[in-house]
Amino acid sequence: PHAAAVASSALRSLLLGRSEEARVLLALDELLVIPVEGDAALLRGLEHLAKTIGPGGAPLLIRVLVASLSKVEDKQSQVSSAAISATEAIVTCCDPFAFEALLPALTASLDARRSPVMKLHALRLLRLSWKRGKDGEVAVAEKLPELLPIATSLCLDTSADVRSVAAETADVLMGLSGNADLEPFLDEILGCAKGSRDVSKCVRDLAEIVFVQRVSAPALAVVLPVLLKGLKSRNARTQRQASIIAENMGGLVSAVADVRPFAPQLLPLLKRVSEEAADPDLRAVAGRAHDSIARVAEEDTTGAVRKELRAVLEMSVTEAEVAVAGALGGGRDIALAPCPAHVRDVVLDH
Repeated sequence: PHAAAVASSALRSLLLGRSEEARVLLALDELLVIPVEGDAALLRGLEHLAKTIGPGGAPLLIRVLVASLSKVEDKQSQVSSAAISATEAIVTCCDPFAFEALLPALTASLDARRSPVMKLHALRLLRLSWKRGKDGEVAVAEKLPELLPIATSLCLDTSADVRSVAAETADVLMGLSGNADLEPFLDEILGCAKGSRDVSKCVRDLAEIVFVQRVSAPALAVVLPVLLKGLKSRNARTQRQASIIAENMGGLVSAVADVRPFAPQLLPLLKRVSEEAADPDLRAVAGRAHDSIARVAEEDTTGAVRKELRAVLEMSVTEAEVAVAGALGGGRDIALAPCPAHVRDVVLDH
């Protein structure tokens, strides 16, 4: 593992043009990398490594992902092609639930200031991530609060190719929300987010939904663009219907983790409508919606249960360690390595 870690660090340094750093890491007297052929060879080596090493080596390969992505925009076609193949191989070799580790590199590559080539490739990598079976879909769905705003904003990109692929991506992402109550309205929601559908009509249709299924962060991420546009509308009826949607969904949200990504955007708008609207009925509806969402964000009932469960688990771990110590003291043939405290904390938190 140590040798693999050093090798991955050296590869990253080489791809970033820091050859002296790589030379020191590899303990070489001299290190010469021919710019074009050398970069292409390194990237082809990474591709081969990703295809043979498997998920066990994925954490080390992820360290090289950003440096490899930087070569996708290279002017030399052989380097760019090798970078595309290498990054696809790295994403594919990762466990589907490691998507969270890939997300920072993907979101940086989807920045509006990046080239169309980079954005198209990052969208392709995102597609690879959710096409990893059910596990891949679940892992990507958990990150919809971060991904959907990026995908919908790219639907207005200056490049026609990026707009087309981004629209397809946003459509699939919305379908991953897993909320059956929203499924009949996904096309209209996407159209509203892109600006091609009337906001008032979309809000009016959504206000008629009777939410039965528990509302989680992915479902909130789907509806949020419409809610924000509805609450910012100058039409009092549209504001009222958007407030009704927020109130209905707020009553079915139980975890603060589901609300936290959206509270900073939703709560100020609801509060403003509840205080400034001329219609007293609209103020009342917006106030109830605000209180409904704020209550979940502040009380954190799920967090309290998690804290209690963690205390029970800690007690169980302590009892197990005492039992192991007693067994060792009794002369039994047991030699268990103690779990490091920081590893135990991560496990218990999850």
